[in-house]
Amino acid sequence: KALLQMAVDEAGRLQAETDWSHVHPSVVSFFNESLQKAEALLENAGATKEELQKAWSDLTKAIQMIGFTADKTDLEALIKEAETIDLEIIKDGAEKDAFIAALANAKAVLDNPDALDETSIIPALNALIDAMSKLETKPVTPLDKTMLDLLLETGKEAREHAERYTAASHASFAEYYDQAVQTRESAQTQEEIDAAVTGLHQLWLNLRLLADEDLIADLVDTLSVLQSYEPCAFSLGLGDEFSLLVTEADDYLAAEEKEQAAGLNLLGKMESMINDLKDSEEENQKPETPQIKPDQKPSDSAPEKNEPAAKKPEAEKSSSVNKSVKTAAFVGAEGFIAVGMSALAALGLLKARRKSRKDR
Repeated sequence: KALLQMAVDEAGRLQAETDWSHVHPSVVSFFNESLQKAEALLENAGATKEELQKAWSDLTKAIQMIGFTADKTDLEALIKEAETIDLEIIKDGAEKDAFIAALANAKAVLDNPDALDETSIIPALNALIDAMSKLETKPVTPLDKTMLDLLLETGKEAREHAERYTAASHASFAEYYDQAVQTRESAQTQEEIDAAVTGLHQLWLNLRLLADEDLIADLVDTLSVLQSYEPCAFSLGLGDEFSLLVTEADDYLAAEEKEQAAGLNLLGKMESMINDLKDSEEENQKPETPQIKPDQKPSDSAPEKNEPAAKKPEAEKSSSVNKSVKTAAFVGAEGFIAVGMSALAALGLLKARRKSRKDR
């Protein structure tokens, strides 16, 4: 019992002096249990030699284990660093498999309460360091930003000049343009770049230019010419189409925002109608050419000076009347002819003014 008493005395001293907060919980538990058993056997007069030897052996072992502080700080820090590695970019092979195994083993040692000494912690730490150092990343293909750079450069002026476009179309384009600039810098995959190209290109196509001053001037001039043909349009039965086109032009010119494309389309329709009406008017102004029969001499077509003209057949009379009525409907009145000539002059002036603007 003398040896056991000496061990109990040493254990009592250590129990009072040791900072147990740094000792692994399993060591603390084993130490306390061994000390309690040893103290009980010292009080037991009937304790056998084997019981005393066993109690002494356990207590001395518990005293020796107090140095096991279970410091796994470095191992825990290395595991956290290893977990940040993106295995998707790591080349497949033996090195990658070894890293995965070393990381799993290090986690197991960290979580094992009985892995307390350097013989368990240090090997796990070194194995993980070695595996991490041998990892190789997959070859990285540079991102192709050619098309995106082209769109950004081309669209830069449009981004900076909102006044040239309709508000709605420019707002969408400007917002996506700014996002595309950010995507160019932050993109990690080609798919992100390609998506930015597709989106920016579509909104570029959706931009709608506002009508410029020359187009608006052309529209005003052309509308004035078109309105001079109003009598002719109604005489030809085109009154409804004429009225709709004039209304469309009035609405366009009154709109706060005027799209360039819509204005050009409207200008084309007005010029087309003017040309049609002009052609119809010119056709009806041509004098009627007398028809000569193949077996009739030119001199036979006119009556002798002193001979009374032969009476025309009724059918021929009717035809002549119809032609006269038709001619009168279009060009019979001098005022109507004057309107037509005025419109022709205005149309010529319009073309001259437009050419002058283009030359400038």
